[in-house]
Parts: sequence; structure tokens; C-alpha cells
Amino acid sequence: MKLTQRQINKIKVLRKKGISTYKIAKRFNINESTVRYHTDEKQRLRVSYKMRREYFRNYRRKRYHEDKKFREEQQKRAREFRIKQKEVK
Repeated sequence: MKLTQRQINKIKVLRKKGISTYKIAKRFNINESTVRYHTDEKQRLRVSYKMRREYFRNYRRKRYHEDKKFREEQQKRAREFRIKQKEVK
């Protein structure tokens, strides 16, 4: 079940009033983690970090296959890294 913006706002208000995540979850028939997701800023930042990381991973992958100069630079960096790793051993 997807929450509407109105429901999300109501969840935030109830949480600020001190209502437990368990009671809010029961009231809206959702999981407690969903309540925490919409009321806990740290959780939202973790999720947005994952989304950013995935976005840039896909961007680099696409650019690697489409841009010859970028691909050559990445291959050069990888070779240099492997050489440094051999020197460390």
C-alpha cells in the first residue's frame, strides 16, 4: 500500500506528539519500519546515499561504454593501481 502525502504528514504529526511507532503502524496498517522511514531523517539520508551511489554507478558504466577517452583513462588508472598493489606485496 502506497501512502499518500496526507497520510505521511499525519504520521509525522503523530510521531512529534510522542505516539509510538508501533501504534502509528497499527493505525495505518503499515510496518513500523515504514513509520521510522518517514519520520527519521537519518534513515532517509542512508536511503538517498544508496540511490546516489547507484545513480553514479550506472552513469559511469554507461559513460565507460560510450566514451572512448573516459574508458582509456579508467583502464590506465586500473593498471597503475594494480602496479602499486604489486609493489606493496
